[in-house]
Amino acid sequence: SGDGQYDPLGALYELLEVKTATRFIDEFVELPIDASGAVWLATANEVGRIPEPLLDRLTVYEIEAPDAAGSRAIALNIYREIRDAHDWGKRFPEKPENSALEKLASLPPREMRRALHGAFGSAKLDGRSELGPDDIQDGRAKKQRIGF
Repeated sequence: SGDGQYDPLGALYELLEVKTATRFIDEFVELPIDASGAVWLATANEVGRIPEPLLDRLTVYEIEAPDAAGSRAIALNIYREIRDAHDWGKRFPEKPENSALEKLASLPPREMRRALHGAFGSAKLDGRSELGPDDIQDGRAKKQRIGF
């Protein structure tokens, strides 16, 4: 909360400690629960922005960005996942052409998915059943504002 009346981290500190998690009381509903058996998973893009008392209660694993081969494999998996999830996907080859795959692999995985949805749509509208590199657009570069 931005008003400072309630610190959401306070509840996390209690829930992440086994002793206090056994008798946790939610401030809103005032209901005691035993959360000692809960398994907590947290993710972050920047560990430096997480308060130290919270980090002390977590096991931190740093996962490096994939290399070029890993990015290609991720891009191919996302391509196949989208293609196989739709009836229209059967019109597209099991693997995109190399130039399209290379362009796709240069994007972060979340952006790969967005770009692929747009690329499939563009190709379908053009009456094509294969993606080309021009179909892969990096949506991060052109953030458009809505003007009223």
